[in-house]
Amino acid sequence: APLLLAFRYLKHPYALHAVAARHDPAAVLVAIIEGCLLSTTITEDGNLITDMTCRVRNSREQNLAIALPEGAELWHVFVDGRRAIPVQSSEGEVQWTKVPIAGVGDGQRAFDVQLRYGHTSPTLESHGVLALEFPRLAIPAMRLGWRVALPERYRLIRHDGTLRHTERLDYQLTALAAAGAPTDQAAGEAA
Repeated sequence: APLLLAFRYLKHPYALHAVAARHDPAAVLVAIIEGCLLSTTITEDGNLITDMTCRVRNSREQNLAIALPEGAELWHVFVDGRRAIPVQSSEGEVQWTKVPIAGVGDGQRAFDVQLRYGHTSPTLESHGVLALEFPRLAIPAMRLGWRVALPERYRLIRHDGTLRHTERLDYQLTALAAAGAPTDQAAGEAA
């Protein structure tokens, strides 16, 4: 063990009274999502296709656990531009999709986790009401954004929820949008 304290005596008789205490280690965040952007395209017949990009910084987390909306079907997953194979696990009522991220970025650099999923909702009719559910993330996210593309004849009349409507994304989420989906060549590898 390394030497932490040293004492020397100044005169006789010498004595030392010391009290030592063991401290519990503090919890430290081992992974963070610096930004998460969803882009959802909605069709008139109720199909929803969502691309999700998370910029992750990780030092020790094994997986990025994501609980997709109920009924969603995962189409593909890429981690740092490479195809990844997630696993499923249930914890209570929650079905988690776990994307392997161990060792990616070496704990020093951020990397992107990209996935696409689809699911259906009721058709929009003339005045469609649509409830969009953000996937649950097991790693905290610093910044969230969601772009929604409605069919051509539709427009947003009102919305509620915890996300604020804005005309444009901030610069960090815009960078995630520019990262976009994997290249056609990489997406072809997933097939």
